[in-house]
Formats: sequence, C-alpha cells, structure tokens
Amino acid sequence: MRDIEDVTNLEAVAQRGFEELTSMGSLYLVLVYVVTLELIGEKVTGRLLATAAVLNSVVVFGIKMIASRPRPEAGEVFLTSSFPSGHAATAFMAAAVLGHRYPELRYWLLILASVVGVSRLVIGAHFFADVAVGALIGYTIGLLTTWKLEPRLESQG
Repeated sequence: MRDIEDVTNLEAVAQRGFEELTSMGSLYLVLVYVVTLELIGEKVTGRLLATAAVLNSVVVFGIKMIASRPRPEAGEVFLTSSFPSGHAATAFMAAAVLGHRYPELRYWLLILASVVGVSRLVIGAHFFADVAVGALIGYTIGLLTTWKLEPRLESQG
C-alpha cells in the first residue's frame, strides 16, 4: 500500500514542479530580466529583449484573438485562447535573444525554454500544437528582432 501512496505523492510533487517551471515563460519574468539587464549595464541586450517581448506579445495575442481555440480540460479557468502558447513563445523568444547575445548559454537557454513548453502540456494548459507553434513564433521573433535591431543599437552605444 505504501508504494501506491509514494507514487501518488511523486505525481503531486512532479505536477507542482511543472506548475512552478511554467512561470519561467511569464512575460512578467521577462520584464524582470529587462530591468536587471539595464541595471547591470547590458543596455543593448535589455532593449533587444524588451522590443522582442513587445512584438512577441502583439503577435501571440493577435493570433489568440483570431483563433479562439478552447483549452484542454485542465480544471482551471484561463482568460485567453489556447492557441498559440504565450508562455512557450515568451520562453523561446527570450532564449533566442539571450542565446544570441550570450552564445555560451544558448543550449542551456533552449533546454530551459523546452522545459517551459513541456510544462504547459503537463499542467494541461495547452495542446502540443499550441506549444510547438508558440515556440516557433517566439524563436523567430527573437532572432529577427536581434538580427534587425542589434546593429542599430550597437552603433548608438
């Protein structure tokens, strides 16, 4: 009987862990990154991340309004559409920008973004396609913002 209780507790611990990990894709956390980068003198990186975050949010929420896809039955009430995953988009956008600026962290950032995406599936907030498309949108916006804006910001000092 003890084994069944241990498995149940392990599942509850894993669920809680994924609920915490999912917050790594929060737009609020990106705001903390931006402010921190500005404070430590990484102004170009902070401005790239802020710009990409705004563009990412506009695109993701625009698609959410058009798609209006219901979420999986997660037992929790969500205010927005399921498609695409905003948390996955935000995590992959941040991974693209920060991975470009700090290449030595690129793979770790992508792993972290992937964990955020998986967490959205585990907690029942999204379908796989929501997360995959969100990740693609976020990564693309992060790269395009960096490629287009970085030279201009660097030249301004």
